[in-house]
Parts: sequence; C-alpha cells; structure tokens
Amino acid sequence: MVTSESLTTIDDTDKSREYRNLHQQAGSRFAQHCLAVAVQADEKVGGEEIEGGLGALDRALQDIRAGMAWAQGRDQEEGWELVRGYGFALVRFFSVRGTWEEWTEWGEAGLKACELLGDIHGMAQTYGNLGVVYADKGVWERAIELYEQSLEIKERLGDSHGMAKTWANMGILYEEQGKPRQARKLWRKALEVFKVLGTPEAQRVREWLEELSNWDTE
Repeated sequence: MVTSESLTTIDDTDKSREYRNLHQQAGSRFAQHCLAVAVQADEKVGGEEIEGGLGALDRALQDIRAGMAWAQGRDQEEGWELVRGYGFALVRFFSVRGTWEEWTEWGEAGLKACELLGDIHGMAQTYGNLGVVYADKGVWERAIELYEQSLEIKERLGDSHGMAKTWANMGILYEEQGKPRQARKLWRKALEVFKVLGTPEAQRVREWLEELSNWDTE
C-alpha cells in the first residue's frame, strides 16, 4: 500500500529532479554565452581591433573563467565540446597577456577534451598551441616535443598547411636559441609549402630568411 508519506517523497524527488534540470540548462546557457563572447573578442584580437578585443576579454574574464569551470564539471559530450572551445578561444589573449600558466592549464584541458571527442585535428592544433606556450616560456625541449607531436598528427592527416605553420614556429624557436642553421632549414621547408598553397605566410617567412641572411653576414 502506498502511503501519503511515500507520495510526498516521490513528489519532492520530482521537484528536485526538475530543479536540477533547470539548473543544468541555466549553466549550459551561461557557459555557451561566455564562450561566444570569448570567440567574438578573440576574432578582434586576431584582426584589426586588437585593443578592443583585449579590453572586452579583460572585462569578461571572470565570467569566462566561470563558464570554463562549469564546462569542466560537466563530464559528458556537451562539457567536452565547451572545454575544447574555451581551450582555443583565448590562445591569442593568453599569449599577449603572458599568462603562461593559465594558458597551459586551458590548453591541457582542451587537449583532453579533444581526445575524448576523437577530434584528431583539434589535438594537432592544441599540441602546436602548447608548443608556442613552452617556447615563449623558454622551455625549449618540451616545446620541440609538442611541435613534433603536432607534426606527427598533421602528417597523418595530410595537412600540409598545418605542417608548414609548425615548421615555421619551430624555426622561430631555433632562431631564438641562436641556431640559424636549423631555423633556415625549417623556414625553407615551410616557405615551399606556403608558396605552393599561395598563402600570406610565404611573405613573412621570406622576410625571416632575409633577416637571417643579413645576420649571417654581419
């Protein structure tokens, strides 16, 4: 026989479940909104509105961090997709602001999310981004390891443009270490690909090679 007490318990449980669902929906909307704000501002940082984009990210950073925290606590596909997005969205911001530790933490979280989602392209990109972090921190060996992991995946995927960008970044790393021979070799490889693809990076790498030649003759 069902008692009135048990009916009350069932009713309370249903209300609790409904409350949790509403709470999750609100958290999801908040995290998605914060990610959209981050992506929009990041596009400005990568374009011609750098200061405007940086300012927008500075103002929204507390909410963006909260959105990332919510996503990390959501251990299922929705959360992984959001974490992956956050991992990519603030790369330029962290680089300009020099917040290496947070950049590393978000990059590692994004990498794990890519692995869980089976996103091979995302993994390759994240390895490359993390390589930039460690290069900027002066941790050369770790940076090379990450670049090589990125290259391995990109080669498997047949991503010649991505490989060329990684070679170019590795060349910067060697140039900064005072190893012009290694830098020149990698930049030449990158330049050949950029020329074939007709991408704007070709001119930039040509300038680097010219500067390197001038340095050799000084």
